[in-house]
Amino acid sequence: MERSEALCCKISGILENMRYGLLRLVLALGISPFLLNTVLGPALGIKPNPQAAAGAEKLLLSSLSKIESVWLKGNGKFLLGSSQPSIADLSLVCEIMQLE
Repeated sequence: MERSEALCCKISGILENMRYGLLRLVLALGISPFLLNTVLGPALGIKPNPQAAAGAEKLLLSSLSKIESVWLKGNGKFLLGSSQPSIADLSLVCEIMQLE
């Protein structure tokens, strides 16, 4: 029981970080300029800035790498090394899949 409570606290912390914290900020800082300068801008007739797109892509790739190295650790396939997905995993997938 104690282990489940600790896991719930960790998952809750991840969800808070995704909702309000640094993870969301870093992803947003990489995603927004990247999409604006590669997809949305040209579609709206705005001239893209290749340097801004490259910088945003670099930040985005760095953010995804940090997710892998910090949150996806251990032998598990999911966040916190778990063998089963949690609501935090689903939330993170939704954030990342918005790029597609």
